[in-house]
Amino acid sequence: MSYIQNFMEQLNNHAVDLKQMQIEHKIQDAHIAQYKPLTDQIIELMKSTPPQLLNRPWSMAELVARLDGKYRDRPHAQNVGKALRIIGWNYRRYWSKGYNGTRLWLPPAF
Repeated sequence: MSYIQNFMEQLNNHAVDLKQMQIEHKIQDAHIAQYKPLTDQIIELMKSTPPQLLNRPWSMAELVARLDGKYRDRPHAQNVGKALRIIGWNYRRYWSKGYNGTRLWLPPAF
């Protein structure tokens, strides 16, 4: 194989890699464009939850598992906590048996 043919093959491989990266970048941009703020997601989650299940303490793990992140599948707990405070949620640590100091979040109407 000549030097020019080898160079052309490498150039074609590089072009294919760049095209794949461009496609992945467009998919990521589309996901970011569809992203709803966490406050809106939490409000929608609470509206879709039956009243019997709504007025109870919620753990951060429960909330994070039900929300969508901006850059990843799930949001960071710190960002969820900020959104909860904006909406009016409060947290409390539960020290009774079985909780061991777990921080649980209480909805505004609790």
